[in-house]
Amino acid sequence: MSNRERQVISLLAVDDDPGVLSSYQALFERSRRQGDMDQLEALLNEGSGSSGEDERVERRFPFEFDLDTITQGSEGPALAQQKPYSVALLDMRMPGGWDGLKTAMALHQQDPRIRIILITAFMDYSLDDLRGQLGTNFAYLQKPFDTNELIQLVLLLSHDWLREQQLMEAEQKALRASQSKDDFLASMSHELRTPLTALLGNCDLMGETSLTTSQSELLSSMEVSGKSLLYLINDILDNSKIESGRFDIDEVEYNPLLLIKELREIFSIRASETGILFEVEIENDFERMLVGDGRRLSQVLINLLGNALKFTSEGSVRLTIRMDRPEQQLHLTTTDSGIGMSAEALGRLFRPYEQANSTISGRFGGTGLGLHISWNLVELMGGTIVVSSEEGRGSTFAVVIPLKEGAVLSENDIERSREAPPKLALQGRVLIAEDTPELQMLERRMVEAHGAEVEFAKDGQEALEKGLAEGFDLILMDMQMMDGIEATSQLRALGVSTPIVALTANVMQKQRDQFFAAGCDGFLSKPIDRVELRSTLERYLPLLHEKLGQPPAEDSPASGADSIIDDELMLLFVERCMVMREELMVAYGEGSWSQVRNTAHTIKGSGTTFGYPELTALGDKVQKAVDEKKLERAEELVIELNRALKGVG
Repeated sequence: MSNRERQVISLLAVDDDPGVLSSYQALFERSRRQGDMDQLEALLNEGSGSSGEDERVERRFPFEFDLDTITQGSEGPALAQQKPYSVALLDMRMPGGWDGLKTAMALHQQDPRIRIILITAFMDYSLDDLRGQLGTNFAYLQKPFDTNELIQLVLLLSHDWLREQQLMEAEQKALRASQSKDDFLASMSHELRTPLTALLGNCDLMGETSLTTSQSELLSSMEVSGKSLLYLINDILDNSKIESGRFDIDEVEYNPLLLIKELREIFSIRASETGILFEVEIENDFERMLVGDGRRLSQVLINLLGNALKFTSEGSVRLTIRMDRPEQQLHLTTTDSGIGMSAEALGRLFRPYEQANSTISGRFGGTGLGLHISWNLVELMGGTIVVSSEEGRGSTFAVVIPLKEGAVLSENDIERSREAPPKLALQGRVLIAEDTPELQMLERRMVEAHGAEVEFAKDGQEALEKGLAEGFDLILMDMQMMDGIEATSQLRALGVSTPIVALTANVMQKQRDQFFAAGCDGFLSKPIDRVELRSTLERYLPLLHEKLGQPPAEDSPASGADSIIDDELMLLFVERCMVMREELMVAYGEGSWSQVRNTAHTIKGSGTTFGYPELTALGDKVQKAVDEKKLERAEELVIELNRALKGVG
């Protein structure tokens, strides 16, 4: 390293004797380094075999010194504020009330990294006293000091300071790199989620229209592909949050029956498409809500069950759920009859970006992140995953997490887990701030399907103007849109109390924090989940019949019914009626009135749509009779409904 490339190290010397300061200048001034350091040079190069003077200087001094000198300790902190000093040489006895100890403490307060060397002929403090005030972060030399000892001590402390400086710079560089990665992921998330929002949302809406069997199959394929891409995006984002240590687990009450119902709905369809038997076995009944992160637990089980179905070509996949109340543990076990794994594959199963063998990705797809994320989620919940597998004979994943029970499950909680929640007719005005035309059309359909009026704002300025001038019951604010966050902040600053829900593809925690800091009341991610959207609308918009005094009609827009019924769809309805009739009579024969009610409710919701209003009327009567515990009347109505179902077609 040449002199020109050497690191410049700043030193500060404080002494009330100008002669001492001059000697420091002589020692550390670069132009006099050769004259004053001959002895140290000889010591450092003794026996080195070096013959070149430049080599010896380069070997001795890996950096150059820049020395500042002052006679008053009180001037030190101001200088330290302007320049990062590596070492301060402080006289202990100085006039003016600022001795070496006080100066050292003030310098440390200004810059904790600075190294202190206390130099004095008279010690007014014991070393224990100094350690009590400064800790151990100082050195001590007594006057008259040996020049070589001082130089070597300064070299040592300067090296130490420089290493700390380099570590700090490396940490800052890593932090900037991490920030850049977060920004990239946030941008990627938005760019991918925005088109997925339109794709999945329109698939959802199209699924409610009249389609041929071929069209339904094509639509289902599109939806599965879109959701698969969404799961991959979520895996990448979750892995990034886990790596950065910013992944949080919620501790809230959730309904385990709803979680199980959703898993049944998702995987029953997948399994039936591939001819696999899918079963869910609950070994003991849930009587209470559970406390924890139900959404993340669902994510773990979706990963495990998804893998089980992916790697099973024939046979079965089973989810077993058991509560061990004495041990306060919840056991969730997935078992499949799939391809299984070797002992070597099991050893690296939960590593990120790895799969059981090199052919897995090519044959079955996937990023290799699902199991890694599931492992981390379960660990964050305070649980474990144990795996057993044998090649060609399937795999078993046993998840054990702490069992925390909450409030008693109400009848309503139990009923919700048995049937899909009915769509409610709402009223009110919703302002949607959205600048993407295709998403405007999709979001209008989704909101208007529930009965509300929709107004659009194409940018943040228009959202601000309309939010101030017109009366809205809810504002859905796209935050990626130009000035979305600023518009929200200004609306709040100007006293607008209308609920504002962030509608965005940015799902990183940093962005969520910004949305809520700006004044948002809630958050909806893109692609838009229609269940979450409905829940948001129900939270902020009034029910139609609350003001009109009557329930919504069965064929109202909120019901999502399609009045265009072709022959193919009617045939499907007739076949479905045969299935519902069998379900109704089996439940009636077993005395399962809750199942009778569920089937009657289903019949009630579809009869009028397909031209059989008597089915709707009878289904409604059966449901009400069961609800009112009038079972004798319910029996008569079930027989009547059975006859009506026979006459369909």
